[in-house]
Amino acid sequence: TPASLALGLGGSNQASSGGGALTVSQTGLIQTSGDLASGAVLQSIGGGGGLAGAYLTAGAPVGQIATVSLGGNGGTANDGGAISASYTGGIVTAGDSAMGLIAQSIGGGGGVVRLSNIGAEAVSLGGTGGSSGNGGAITLTNTGGIGTSGVSSDGVVLQSIGGGGGLLLGGAGIVPTLNAANTGNGGAITFNQVGNIVVSGDESTGIVAQSLGGGGGLVGGNAAGTAFAGSAGGAGSGGAISLSIAGQVSAQNADGIGILAQSLGANGGGNIHVTINGAVFGGSGAGTGISLAGGNTNTIDITGTVTAQSKLAITPVPRPPAPTTRSTTMAWSMATSNWPWMAAMASTRSTTPMARCSCRSTRSGWALPAC
Repeated sequence: TPASLALGLGGSNQASSGGGALTVSQTGLIQTSGDLASGAVLQSIGGGGGLAGAYLTAGAPVGQIATVSLGGNGGTANDGGAISASYTGGIVTAGDSAMGLIAQSIGGGGGVVRLSNIGAEAVSLGGTGGSSGNGGAITLTNTGGIGTSGVSSDGVVLQSIGGGGGLLLGGAGIVPTLNAANTGNGGAITFNQVGNIVVSGDESTGIVAQSLGGGGGLVGGNAAGTAFAGSAGGAGSGGAISLSIAGQVSAQNADGIGILAQSLGANGGGNIHVTINGAVFGGSGAGTGISLAGGNTNTIDITGTVTAQSKLAITPVPRPPAPTTRSTTMAWSMATSNWPWMAAMASTRSTTPMARCSCRSTRSGWALPAC
């Protein structure tokens, strides 16, 4: 058994070493069964990085011996490239920390580190030494179901990160050291989903969309459980995020999050727009249906249901809609138990004609005009 283990993703003092554009079209079922076995991983990384992992296949798990770094050291103009992908046919995974689909465009180095039966002693997130590079645009369409059943197994993870960073799988419980000595903007993220996304393991998220400036990413678990999710604090801004869902997104176990969207950076974020034509279900404990962080002018357009066993349907919490008698009809189907201040409206909740309801927020807080 080794006494220590070091895993790092990101080059040193590279210049103009960008990731290329990536175009993918997949038809047919993708299925995996092992821990850390994600269904598909797409990466365009500038400044060095990719995939790294350490696995203990026999004997008892070892303690916290791994030192992990995500992000390059120094270097300039190391941008991530654009990713455009289309999937049809479904994705299914069965192991712990086995994501359905990962797409990363990272500037400034980084990627995905995977640990199995090996604990992390320290994690460094974000580029150092002035590392610079922008994340590229991610455009992804999936037609078909996505299902994961393991602990900390998100359905879809989309990351456009400037300044270095990425994703640590299997590192639950570790608090990362955030590096702010980097520069870069997150790119635009567009995701269109037709079909259901069901994640049935604890601490799992249906959809994660992160456009981060100044480095950052996601470390272990999910944002409701033991993980860190966000920017590392370097110079840069988050980009626009647009998510369109036709179907169900279900994350109903402990600390489950239906949708997490973050546009963050020291210089601000882009607009976040989520459109739901179906239903979103969050879990118990610290779970929630939809969670937004950062952004600029954020909107959630709902035709259907958003709910959570934790009674936190949407966080940050918007103000409730006012009744309307417009001719367009739609039952306002968010359960009163998830919107406690709507108790007075209970008698009209399921019968009052409603138009599409749009929750809006600004960087100073939520506002919800009458629907």
